[in-house]
Amino acid sequence: MLPGEARAAASSFSLEISTTRRQRALAALDLDAIQHAVIKSFATGSPPVTVTAEQMTLEDLGDSRVRVTIVQAEGGPAAEAITASAKQPTFLESVATELSVPKVYYDTAPATISVTVAPPPPPPPVPLSQAAEVNLVSDGRSRQWIVGVSVAVAVLVVALVLLALCLARRYAAAKARGRDDASTCPPSPSVEGGLPSTSTEAEPSAPPLERSASWGRVGIKRSNSVKRPTHADPDSA
Repeated sequence: MLPGEARAAASSFSLEISTTRRQRALAALDLDAIQHAVIKSFATGSPPVTVTAEQMTLEDLGDSRVRVTIVQAEGGPAAEAITASAKQPTFLESVATELSVPKVYYDTAPATISVTVAPPPPPPPVPLSQAAEVNLVSDGRSRQWIVGVSVAVAVLVVALVLLALCLARRYAAAKARGRDDASTCPPSPSVEGGLPSTSTEAEPSAPPLERSASWGRVGIKRSNSVKRPTHADPDSA
């Protein structure tokens, strides 16, 4: 098998369609008409079986013979159920009625086989107009994102500048307040170590001595009050 291929169960049979003038006239549309007739015959069977054109392959064998291969689809009926429905006698009658032919025979009886399934085809390329529209949308979103980021960065920068100015003002105010407090405080007295303190206040002097003569004795007594000396009048001398 080639890379990507897989094995799958399928139902296969060959139909022989009676040759008539009408059949020869429809030779160019043979496969399309047969595919439609087979799908409808499965749908009207008992029980009905649903098959799709995507899981069906038709091969023209010549001489009014067609090989039909129906691959089991995921979520659809099993290949054995498709084979059992194709074996019913009413199936061939329904195919003949849909093709408007007198009779349809089995050239090969229905059987369940294993076939090689090719990988699914790649998705179709995106049209240029749609691709250009997608590019424009992506470019517009990119521009909006860039503008949004730029605005956010600008707002952040402004907020940081305002915060720095506020902090600088607070620092300057605190520094000025500290200077004012230092100027209003009185200077502390400084005493040089080892030097005795001196005072300019005059100590009270001892009271003057007063001579007194009492009973021929000369005594000295200390007076509490200071007496001023009296000058003798020169006229009295």
